[in-house]
Amino acid sequence: MGIKKSHISYCLGLIRRIAYYYFLDKFLVRKCLNFLDNKYKGNKVLILILHGGKSKERVAYLKEYYSGFLQCDFLFYADYWDLDNNVLKVSYSDEYQSNEMKHINILNITSRFGVIGKYESIFCVDDDTFVNIQELLKKLDGDKKWTQPNTILGEMLIQSRNTGNPFLRKHEGLCYPSGGAGYLIHNTVFAVIPRFRMYFTDYSDVSLGINVKKSQSVILEADSAFHSQPVDFYNLSKENINNAVSFHYVKTREQFEFYREQLRSL
Repeated sequence: MGIKKSHISYCLGLIRRIAYYYFLDKFLVRKCLNFLDNKYKGNKVLILILHGGKSKERVAYLKEYYSGFLQCDFLFYADYWDLDNNVLKVSYSDEYQSNEMKHINILNITSRFGVIGKYESIFCVDDDTFVNIQELLKKLDGDKKWTQPNTILGEMLIQSRNTGNPFLRKHEGLCYPSGGAGYLIHNTVFAVIPRFRMYFTDYSDVSLGINVKKSQSVILEADSAFHSQPVDFYNLSKENINNAVSFHYVKTREQFEFYREQLRSL
């Protein structure tokens, strides 16, 4: 039986990702740390936005939105530099599977930056996630569940994907927070896991879940305010929509503005 071209392509891609991860240019890390040290002095929450060069058009309206909130700072982590728009290069690849490496790299860069003394929480989202910042800040101010030490809060999923990736298959049944829905990481998690490892599962959120499981100390806490699908996927009351913190698959400016208008009308 011959080897399929798809298998060869996958193996070559995996080798490339392993090489990128273990030999990440120190210049990239140093440039990221210098940028963070000079610009990010601390706040209530830091928003880390997973981004890629194939969707550069999202940066403008996301920057405009997040810039309107004084209690949160934000940055994009991607495969290209655009420091004027808070975009950090943490990977050389724009393929989907590189998201795992981007995420692990930014968590480690953030940890080295000294996030514990600067931000209460880190909120990790995708660039097609709508975040209700007003509700997020409200919960951080008034709900003890949202400020628990050593806790990651989000929508919890169970790993059941079967993609043929042997690194992924060995973690079937793993509980992990949905990256698309976003998850809130309390700053104390970075003391428990000072360095995050990449497990080459092809999924950033699954890789985070493995790090959490191996820590044996970090708590995964589910909350219904996070949503890994668009709003029309759910049968939500107006009150539940207003209390939501996130919705996923918001891919265009028009869709993003629809969510903003929905919140204004409630």
